Amino acid sequence: MAKNLRVHELAKELGMTNAETVDLCEKLGVPVKSHSSSLNEAYSDMVRRRAERDGLTRDEQPAEPEPEKKPAKKAAAKKAAPAKKTAAKKAAPVKKAAAKKAAPAEPGKKIGERK
Repeated sequence: MAKNLRVHELAKELGMTNAETVDLCEKLGVPVKSHSSSLNEAYSDMVRRRAERDGLTRDEQPAEPEPEKKPAKKAAAKKAAPAKKTAAKKAAPVKKAAAKKAAPAEPGKKIGERK
């Protein structure tokens, strides 16, 4: 029975990064989508031989580069936005209170007119 090998396992075996191994697979026409894709024995042998022939193998697998995180700007914007809304909500009841005081005027008298 043929043994299936994951791309990331083959990358570890060859001392390559996952991205390098996926790129090599795509270059060879091997149908992979990510480092978690499975390779049958024939494909894994083909990739292994090509990597050794091109001198891409290393003794140890290098660390994968970490993607840069940029959510801090979004978090700051989210915190600032609710503060504006709460200020608007606080200002709105003051206007309503002023309108309530002015509304019950006696009929026939103008608002602000003294007795």
